[in-house]
Amino acid sequence: MKTKAIIKIAAVSLTSLLISACVSAASEPSFGTSSLTTSSSSPIITSAPTTTATTAAITTTTAPQTTSETTIITTTTATTTTAPLTTTTPPVTTSPPNPTLATGGYAFGYNGYNILTGSNAADLISALGTPSAEFASESCAFLGMDYIYYYPGVQFTTFSPDGVNNYILSITFDDDSVSTDEGAKLGMTVGQITNIYGAPSTAGEIKISYKNSGMSLNFMFEDDVVFDITYYHDAAV
Repeated sequence: MKTKAIIKIAAVSLTSLLISACVSAASEPSFGTSSLTTSSSSPIITSAPTTTATTAAITTTTAPQTTSETTIITTTTATTTTAPLTTTTPPVTTSPPNPTLATGGYAFGYNGYNILTGSNAADLISALGTPSAEFASESCAFLGMDYIYYYPGVQFTTFSPDGVNNYILSITFDDDSVSTDEGAKLGMTVGQITNIYGAPSTAGEIKISYKNSGMSLNFMFEDDVVFDITYYHDAAV
């Protein structure tokens, strides 16, 4: 019993020591506290030390701008100057009037045209132009009207076999300004004519004729001098 009492006392004493130690610890200020008791018993709140943040300077290095060098390409368009075309129109060679009834024979060259008896009168006027004079009469031997067209040095007489279309019946020289293609003209002698054409197809007291392909070339003379030269379309008779 005594032994248990001693142990109990010892335990109580140990407990008391522990309690005293805890009380002392609670009553003493702790190390590093930020609260101090002043005489005025007012607590002083000390701000926590200011932490100075060291800001690292960020140096931004801007890369130098690269200036794009633009190459200007100048395109030179070659201008081709086309020389104006000079068209040389060859002279129009007009064919002689197309003979409608003529079958050939001696042609009469006049103003660049070879004219045959039996040719269409409309073609004649188209080729030679408006005549200097014109005479019309009702036909005695043919149908419709007969016409005489006068041009310098020569006259053309027409006939109509149908009363509608007119053709060249005869070509008669008016003066010596014109001549046959072979060179015969008014005022020549009969001998000169025969020298050109040879012996005539027919010969009379006042006329000699050269016949060829449905037409005749007639020379009338007096005192051996030719005063009339006529191309005549025999096929019309």
